[in-house]
Parts: sequence; structure tokens; C-alpha cells
Amino acid sequence: MPKTKSTKTNKPKDFIASFITAKKMILYVLNKVRGLFIADVLLSIIIAFIPFGVAYLFGKTLDELIKQVSQSAELSSEILYLIAIYIGLTIFDDIVRSIYGIIDIQLSWRLEQRLREDVIWKFSKLDLRYYEDPQTTSKFRKVDENYLSQSRRFIKGLTDTIDPLVAVIVGTVLLTVLAPITILITFAFALPAAINNTIFGKRLWKYWDTAAEVRKDFRFTERYLITNDKLMEVRTFNLTRYLYEYAKDRLAVWYEAQLNLVVKRKYWDAFWGALYVFGIGLIFYIITKETLAGTITIGEFSFYLATARRLGSGIQKSLTNFALFYEQLAYLGELFEFFETENTVINGNTVLEKTKQPPVI
Repeated sequence: MPKTKSTKTNKPKDFIASFITAKKMILYVLNKVRGLFIADVLLSIIIAFIPFGVAYLFGKTLDELIKQVSQSAELSSEILYLIAIYIGLTIFDDIVRSIYGIIDIQLSWRLEQRLREDVIWKFSKLDLRYYEDPQTTSKFRKVDENYLSQSRRFIKGLTDTIDPLVAVIVGTVLLTVLAPITILITFAFALPAAINNTIFGKRLWKYWDTAAEVRKDFRFTERYLITNDKLMEVRTFNLTRYLYEYAKDRLAVWYEAQLNLVVKRKYWDAFWGALYVFGIGLIFYIITKETLAGTITIGEFSFYLATARRLGSGIQKSLTNFALFYEQLAYLGELFEFFETENTVINGNTVLEKTKQPPVI
């Protein structure tokens, strides 16, 4: 019972700690690679809005075509104008995405470079007493192993979340204007799939922590089988087969547990995915009724249906990304703890202040 209590009370604290860590990480990025980060975010916002423009133009072109069919077989200037804008917007989308790709790579590499520099410098200045404490050493090793991958994932996830968030905001506004019930349906059928991704994502991530010993055993044994200076010792004592079987067993345990989780996730993905498609079918029915009633045109029908699909996808991706952020921030929190570790022992880099009193001999 005490354990359950402490977990509950820690949840708000964990959330606040994650928020503080996210703020620290964003400020760190702005301090180290400000221009690249801002450019990356702005381009992500532009890219997120383009699909709505494309869907709107497609709908308008469809309406003009229906109107034109009843009047003439020739293309009108309005249709040609819409097609030209559609092509121009598609080309613009390709150009923006290409620039975004270049900026994104530079952001990732420059951030990695700055992080490496700062972590190496911090390690070089740490008091030696920190290396004598096994718990602190283990924590610092965890930071050293994960800080690059987790930092990259967090920043990449942050910019990748802009697209689904824009889809949720714009989609909600547009569908509310048409029929508010479609918003409720989209959220009701998209949320379970998103929650499913979050649950299994956490389980898979948690396994990496709980199976740390299995991974450690495998890595340790593997070194004896693939490292030159260890192989001679292994062969001298005829331990090759024994160590190979042990490493094989550890590897099987490691992969089997992950595979079981992934397979279960896929089964649930299929179930909730089918439910989500059913929800889209209901929205299709509602929009069809609005079209037949003359409330909206065929082109608007196409636009609203595309919007509903983007909204549903945006809800799923946003919640999945936020769940991943929570896990990544736990690691990044330890990175900033490491950066904020203070030395208490005077080292060779410390400059002593001069005193007026002469030394006593």
C-alpha cells in the first residue's frame, strides 16, 4: 500500500519535472543552435498547412468540373487557374520539404556536436570522488550512453509534432463549422488507437530498463567471443561453446520479450484501426447527408472528408509523441542533473584568490 501512495503523489511532481526539463532542453537548443531550430520550426508549420490548401484546391476544382460538364466540354479559365495554383502549391511543397530536410540534418548534427563538446568538458572537470560512488558512476554512464539519442529524438519529435497539432487545431475548427458531432466522433474513435500506442510504447520502453541485467550479461559475454585479447583466453580454456550458448540464451530472452510486446501491439493496432475506420465511415455518412441536403457542394464534401482523416491522424500522432516525450524527458532530466553537478574539491583549473595576509612560516 505505501508504494501505491507514493506513486500517486509523485505523478504531478514527475509532470512538473518533465515540464522543467523540456524548458531546459529547448533553452539549451536555442542557446546552441538558435537559427537552425527556429528555421526548422517555421518550415514545419508551413509544411503542416499545405495539405489543407491542396485539399481545398482539389475540392474547388471538382466543383468547377461538375459545373463545366453541364455547360461545355472545354476547360474554363477558372479550372485552368485552379490547376495552375494546385501545381504551383505542389512544387512549393516539394521545395519547402527539401529545404526542411537540409535544415533538419544540420540541426541534428550541430546539436550533437555541441552536446558532445559540453558533456566531454563536464566529464573532464568532475571531482574524482564522483567516480568512487557506484550509484553516481552508474547514473553518469547512463547519461553518457543515452544523451545523444534521447536529445535527437526529443528535438525531432518536437518538430514532427507540429504537423499533427496543426491538423488537430485546423481540423477541429473546420469540422465544428460543418457539424460539431463529427468532432466528437473523430476524437472518440481516434483516441483508443492513440492510447494503445502510448501503452505499448511505455511497456517496450520500460522493458529496456527492467532487462538491463540481461543486456549487460549479453554484452559482457559477447566481448569474450569477438574481442581479440579475450579470444585467446577463451580458446585456451575451451570455453567458446559454453560462452556462445550463454550469449545466445541472453539474446533470445532479450528479443523474445520485445517480440511478444510488438506482436500484441500489432493485434491491438488492427482492432483499434478497424474501429477508427468505422468512425471515419460515420463521418462519411454525416457529410454525405449534408451534401444531399444541399448544405455543402461535392467539392466541399471531398475537402471535409480529407480534413476529418487528417484530424484523426493528428490526434493519434500527437498523443503518441507526447507519451514518447515523457519517456525521453526522464533521460534528459538526468543529463541536466549531470550538467548541474557541482565540484567541491579544488582541481587544477581552479584559480585561487590572492589574500593580503602573508603566509605563516
